[in-house]
Amino acid sequence: QVIAAIEQDEPPATVTVLKVAHHGSAGASTAPLLALLRPSVAIVSSGAANPFGHPAPATLARLHGAGADVWRTDRDGEVTVSTNGAAIEVRAHTGRRRSVAAQPR
Repeated sequence: QVIAAIEQDEPPATVTVLKVAHHGSAGASTAPLLALLRPSVAIVSSGAANPFGHPAPATLARLHGAGADVWRTDRDGEVTVSTNGAAIEVRAHTGRRRSVAAQPR
């Protein structure tokens, strides 16, 4: 239902930053959804060495395959996102940072 609603959106919805669902579990962020949204950045919130194996390798492969720059709290530490409306700044506790233009709606 979500994909059908996005497909009906004119112009098609895109996102600059995607917060990946359910800690990046195997069923999170399907290929059809990623193909529609085309995120520039994907943030996965998961604990290091968690007993569930999150994020799932298949999910990470889908995110990378969709062209998303993947940020992971289990590796990058705390990730923050801020914007001035034109640009989006992504920063990690490790010192990693990236600035991307906000995608127009």
